Amino acid sequence: MPYIGCIEAFRRESIGKQLNFLFVLCSMLICSVLIVITKFQLDWLSSKIGQDTENIINDRAIKQMKSLSLIEARFIESELSNNI
Repeated sequence: MPYIGCIEAFRRESIGKQLNFLFVLCSMLICSVLIVITKFQLDWLSSKIGQDTENIINDRAIKQMKSLSLIEARFIESELSNNI
């Protein structure tokens, strides 16, 4: 087993070096986990913003079409009332 030699070499080091090694190893692990979590959160946020933006654009377009149809209806109504 090649790991046994590494473990023995690790045990022979001073407690300060062991703690430094473990601290760096834990820091790398925590940073990796945080990076993965951030990636998933950013992907979710991007899709959420995209969906919300699409809904807002659609709602705004519908409101504009309704407003335009009301304006045209009033124009036609006024033209008909002027001609009658």
